[in-house]
Formats: sequence, C-alpha cells, structure tokens
Amino acid sequence: MKIEIDENVSYTEEIVKIQCRRKTSRIHKLASMIQQFGMRIEAQIKEGIVQVDVNDIMYAETVDRKTFLYSEQEVYCYKGTLTKLEEELKTTSFLRISKTTLLNVRYLNYVKPYANHRLKATLTNGESLLISRNYIQDLKEYLRNSEV
Repeated sequence: MKIEIDENVSYTEEIVKIQCRRKTSRIHKLASMIQQFGMRIEAQIKEGIVQVDVNDIMYAETVDRKTFLYSEQEVYCYKGTLTKLEEELKTTSFLRISKTTLLNVRYLNYVKPYANHRLKATLTNGESLLISRNYIQDLKEYLRNSEV
C-alpha cells in the first residue's frame, strides 16, 4: 500500500481518497476507520456535557433505561437510546452484542464459549461482556470480513 499526502493551503476541506483495484473488505474497513476518526458523541459527566471521541469508547450499555458509554478512564451518560446510538455508529466498528450492549470491536481481545450458547468477550483492559446467542452470527460475520 502506498500513502501520498497532498498539502495545499488553498484546500477548503480535507478529503481522503482511496484508490484500489477492487473494493475488498479490507478497503471497506479502512474507509470505516477513516470515517470514524475524529467522530464525537455528546455525553454527560458530573462536571457537565462533553464531546467523547468515538475511538475512546469501549462499549455502550443500557441500564435502567439510561445509556452509558464506557471508556478506559470514564463512564459517560448518553442522552439518547441505545438504538439511536447504534444508528449514529452504524458505519463504525461498533456492533450490537446483546439487547442492552454495543461493543467497539477494536477493544475485543478474545471470545470464548459461555453458558446457554452465549459467548464471553474479554476486552483489551480485561473486562468481560456477554454476547447473546442472537448476536453471535453478526459478530462472526464482522470478524470474518475484518482484516484490518
């Protein structure tokens, strides 16, 4: 792969152009990563409202009708529903793994079988999440197509 950067002060916006023979799953994932770069979600902490970089969010979870965003350092409160968040993040590396949880697959370290035909996902920080059997196929397809 060859990378070229064309810098010019007359440009009014940044454009990333990918040239390829075929649009493979690797190219699709690369485009998704580029699109996700710099994307922010509005959330709340004790001090007030903040903009959270999507790449810093390990997973999102709904508990008692409240949606929380978890990073390695902080827990944020998201004002919308998990479904709304999933829609906002549909072109990113987030994947629904249960009725109440979205996982940023970039933080997935490994999965192993768990009771009742579920999987146990271990994240890069050692934290574990359960993957519902209804969402296992989606995860398998995502991982099968993911080469980046």
